Amino acid sequence: MFAYTRKNKNETLFVIANFTSHSVTGQYDVPSESKLIIQNYPTNDNQVLKPYEVKVYLYTSPSTTLHL
Repeated sequence: MFAYTRKNKNETLFVIANFTSHSVTGQYDVPSESKLIIQNYPTNDNQVLKPYEVKVYLYTSPSTTLHL
């Protein structure tokens, strides 16, 4: 599992990706006000990333901290 954030003055993108050929389960929290803006699978299982799955979340609370 690979994750990172990109921030500007008002918004944060949280990108999480699985670059393996098997599903992985991870403990990651996204802020409740975040919006899933893009993913490459049609369904969203919050704590499981399918093979080669990527999710990108957007939120506007710069004071929120992500816990991986």
